Amino acid sequence: MDNGKKRKNYFTDREIRTLMEIYAEHKNSLTAKCNNTMTNQHKLAAWKSITGAINDLGDGGIRTVEECRKKWKDLLSRAKKDASVLKNPPTGGGPAPKTSPYSEIIIAIFGEDSPTFTGLNGIDSSEHSTFEEVDADVSAVTSDSEDRREEESPTPTASAMTQGESQMATPRKRKRDLSELQRELTEKEIVRVEVETVKLRVEHEQIEMEKLRLQIIILKNQLLITEEDNVFTVL
Repeated sequence: MDNGKKRKNYFTDREIRTLMEIYAEHKNSLTAKCNNTMTNQHKLAAWKSITGAINDLGDGGIRTVEECRKKWKDLLSRAKKDASVLKNPPTGGGPAPKTSPYSEIIIAIFGEDSPTFTGLNGIDSSEHSTFEEVDADVSAVTSDSEDRREEESPTPTASAMTQGESQMATPRKRKRDLSELQRELTEKEIVRVEVETVKLRVEHEQIEMEKLRLQIIILKNQLLITEEDNVFTVL
């Protein structure tokens, strides 16, 4: 039965990459452990910035802050599992386990030595609790902003503004680092394809050489048979 709600599309590749890119820019604000009004407002503003950038793409309809936060949480959870698999690959041979193409980028955002990826099974309790605090803080601020739209927002103090500016000092560098990582991953993929192409070409040439060798053997055998037939004929 149609309840009037239209199911939204899955996040597209562009939406996911934009989510990771803008999250990297605001990582310091979103992972801050301070629990106060100013910090919570920074977190909410960061998620609104992420959501706005995704909606500007126009790929999957209008996304909400909650949807974007849920998608990031899923991506982070997958990255933790992939990091654990990469550090502790299964024994016994067989094909390498498949990992998400986005996990390498997320690991780079936090750093591969981050407690997020170096804890037991790729999960560190302190990092996990930090993410949960971010999740709860943004929910609280969102609820408060809905209930108290008419109230005046606290005026940022000079020290708070300085702290906010210092938190935003590295976004451009993080954005460059993320773009550089994406470029390196693309280049690695191109090199891998080129290597595979060369290997296939070599294998093809080896097969052709083997076919030629067999043809030569067959011709030699045919010549021997013909010579023997001629000898018997003369006799």
